[in-house]
Amino acid sequence: MASDDIFTSMEYINEDSIDSNLICSICQKPFKEPVCTSCDHTYCKQCITRWLTSNKTKSCPTCMKQPLSTKELVQASRPLRNMIDQLRVRCVLCEQADLQRGNFLDHIDKICPKTTTGCQAADIKCPWKGTREELPAHLPTCIFEPLRPILGYLIAENNQLKKKIEQQANEIKKLRGETPEKIGTAAAAAVAVDDDSDAESIISSTSEMCTDDTNQKEENAIFVRNLPANVKFNDVFDFFSKIGRIKYDPKTQKASLFIFKNPNNANGPCAAKVTYVDKESASAAIGEYDQKHIPQWNTKLLVCISTRKKAHFKDAGKEHNEAKGTHEEPLTEQDKTPRTKRPHHSKQSHKPTN
Repeated sequence: MASDDIFTSMEYINEDSIDSNLICSICQKPFKEPVCTSCDHTYCKQCITRWLTSNKTKSCPTCMKQPLSTKELVQASRPLRNMIDQLRVRCVLCEQADLQRGNFLDHIDKICPKTTTGCQAADIKCPWKGTREELPAHLPTCIFEPLRPILGYLIAENNQLKKKIEQQANEIKKLRGETPEKIGTAAAAAVAVDDDSDAESIISSTSEMCTDDTNQKEENAIFVRNLPANVKFNDVFDFFSKIGRIKYDPKTQKASLFIFKNPNNANGPCAAKVTYVDKESASAAIGEYDQKHIPQWNTKLLVCISTRKKAHFKDAGKEHNEAKGTHEEPLTEQDKTPRTKRPHHSKQSHKPTN
């Protein structure tokens, strides 16, 4: 039973005669979970917490000390708590009187016949609820208890499956956080790039990727998602160059940084690929910015190591020869027939006639 429910189920006997040193000055009731302030005043924990939360002055209600924080509250001394536990109370549910407040929780949980309780087969999903005095009449008719061996096994097995599903879900989340988007797919779908970039640089980067499903990590490059739609090349460069030096791309004669717009939504978030000169800078950028809210863009970035699809070189030699026009074709019958040698004509010198 919750703490508040316990106090609503009891009444103090001769409450007017209770020592005023055991009364909270905020609620004017005997202390509930008494705590002391740094200025040595005692209140109910819930009362003083609510007071400091709602009161703008954040001061002690008694001496008005400022400032006062909930972090300064400490549990009241053992003698004070013992005195409170010895107060005499009466149970409003079963009308039993002359109970010590310190023992009232045991009375509610184990003895009181009017306390609402559940069936002893509640652990195997019996939905019955009633008072403790009604429980003996329910038990002979409970249909769940006879099935305990079977239901207990099924429930235990179900709980194990839930744990496995939860573990797999966590692994999937972790993999999604660590596995970058396929740069080739994103670049091929890109319909526009920043003014300071160009389509040719995007095409050249994607042309190096093949259709093989195997990805290769680019340990010195990062892939960034959730950038705002209107982000600029220079803004991205300035932001990520704080971590390390960005690699120079001789193809574009610019920094190796590409921005990919959302092809389905012009106002949707876009992505970027940033290549550093070393892998340490890429790792540092991930540690610094992944899953972090960036105030200047008002967005939470997702940053991970970039991957590219491994290029396969099957029949590469043949393709190279075909490109040069040096591949061999099977000989035809005409090609096999030897050609007749032409007669050799030597140059003759003609003397001029007189």
